[in-house]
Amino acid sequence: MKINLHEDIPDSGLILDISEEPEKIAPLLHGLDFSVEGPVAAHLEIMRTKEGALLTGHLCAALRLTCSRCASEYSLRVEPDFTLYYVVGIETEHEKELHASDLEVTMIPIPELDTDDILISQIAVELPIKPVCGEKCKGLCPKCGIDLNSERCGCVIEEEPVVDTRFAALKGFKVKR
Repeated sequence: MKINLHEDIPDSGLILDISEEPEKIAPLLHGLDFSVEGPVAAHLEIMRTKEGALLTGHLCAALRLTCSRCASEYSLRVEPDFTLYYVVGIETEHEKELHASDLEVTMIPIPELDTDDILISQIAVELPIKPVCGEKCKGLCPKCGIDLNSERCGCVIEEEPVVDTRFAALKGFKVKR
């Protein structure tokens, strides 16, 4: 849903309760490593400001991710609260020193917000850097590829010490006392 900051938001603010079906969200996830397992629900409150808009919200979504250790799929529920500040305009300086307050502002070229983009960006922020199905996930056997969470394999894995080649010359070094 597109929201025009000048026309769609009254002086008292705008409150939206949104529920988007996975079929509508799926095309927007291009390039992201997850899928949505049901409706994405959000409660948004938008206040118009002198420069743009202040948006506060809460989001609920069930995601389907792939474990980085065992490659099995698992579900993750995310429910973030968020606050976003939008300023209408285009940044004219190419190089400038950033301050902490600059990182809290999103510049938008036209006075319009897209709720789908807001939902996707807030979900993406909640994704784990390294998705793991559980703390005790054992992963895959590096030799045969069996999922060690469900089966045991007979592979013997010899752990070779990792040697940094930069220090190989010091291997035979002995200190005389």
